Amino acid sequence: MFPALALTLALSSAHAADDHWAMGDAGWGVLLPKGWDVPEGGWSDWSLKAKHTDGSVLQIWVTPFQVPVNTDNVAAWAEMYKEQIAKEAKADVTVRSKTVIDLAGRKTGHVSLDVVVQGGEGVAEVYAVEGPGHTVHARVVTGKRKAKAAMAALRQVVESVRVDQKPLDTTTGTLTSKEAAFSVTLPEGWRAPLEAEADEVGKLVGKLGIETIDDKVCVVGIYPRANANPDLTLLCPAVVPLDPLDEYSFEGIEAQLHDKFFGGAKTEVPTGEAVTVGDRMGVYFRPPTGTGALRLSVTPFEHRVLTWWGIGGTDGGELDAAMMKMQPSVAFTGPDGGKPVIRADRWAAYYLTYRPTSPMVLGPLVLLVGLIGGAVVMGRRKKNPFEDDDDLV
Repeated sequence: MFPALALTLALSSAHAADDHWAMGDAGWGVLLPKGWDVPEGGWSDWSLKAKHTDGSVLQIWVTPFQVPVNTDNVAAWAEMYKEQIAKEAKADVTVRSKTVIDLAGRKTGHVSLDVVVQGGEGVAEVYAVEGPGHTVHARVVTGKRKAKAAMAALRQVVESVRVDQKPLDTTTGTLTSKEAAFSVTLPEGWRAPLEAEADEVGKLVGKLGIETIDDKVCVVGIYPRANANPDLTLLCPAVVPLDPLDEYSFEGIEAQLHDKFFGGAKTEVPTGEAVTVGDRMGVYFRPPTGTGALRLSVTPFEHRVLTWWGIGGTDGGELDAAMMKMQPSVAFTGPDGGKPVIRADRWAAYYLTYRPTSPMVLGPLVLLVGLIGGAVVMGRRKKNPFEDDDDLV
């Protein structure tokens, strides 16, 4: 009992000093206007719920990923708010307006909604801003007659928050592997994940069976989305012995890679396509998925291959377009431009399997046949000492 009491007192003191409710994940300290109270269990690092004596409800919460505030994302958030309120209140909800405004020096999404429940009408208003590795949403839901006061209180809260941590700086453009001698340039809107987003990124790549990302050799890029998982690209080296990959061997190499990566797949995976990654050929697969999208390209370099996974938060069209745009930007920076190093036995297998009529095969064969033929002729020309010797007759 006493440890629980101590914890309660400690939590209370976290905001009692200056009357701010500290929300670590939001990076905010929230000061509530008079008449608003937080019920037991209504406060955490990632959410805050307060009620007014007139029945209005104010909530602040965070969603994963630091998503930029723009017209498209505000429109997506508006649909999210509409679905949330409709489910919570069993109401008919419509979006009245959705705009991007400047509030307290921050680019802010602003959504107004009309709410109709059995026995009455209400309104809802929501603000959305970037937080430190998250997106912060602040909402009020109230009756129509109380709307003016409730919306004024919400605006006051958002304008007066104590910003304990600003949105984090992001890394865009060219990302370079620390140790694996390759780089890729991300398209507009893509960036490297933030440290605060690592757990969510881990959940996404976990679907590939990858437990941890080796940040010494791998490169990760994301395209954050307002109301869906982000698109994600993951480039990592892997040791996969292959014969040389070109237009002659593509069909055979594709079959090897298809079996290696998708041999145990429950659904049929279409044949891979030939693509150009940087300055060389790669194989691009589009495995079917129940939701979202999944892509894989494999490209030889140095003593290994570059495995390039793409995970789409929505359908595969946008993911394909982004990966196709990135492919020419890949640079292999190792010795001799990261040229694949192929063992002699694999070169031999390549020519015998895929190019049996190549001069590299026919030349030595013709030479060998010539040598054998020459030896036979020379053997026939050699005189038998017992033939035509009249002295022995």
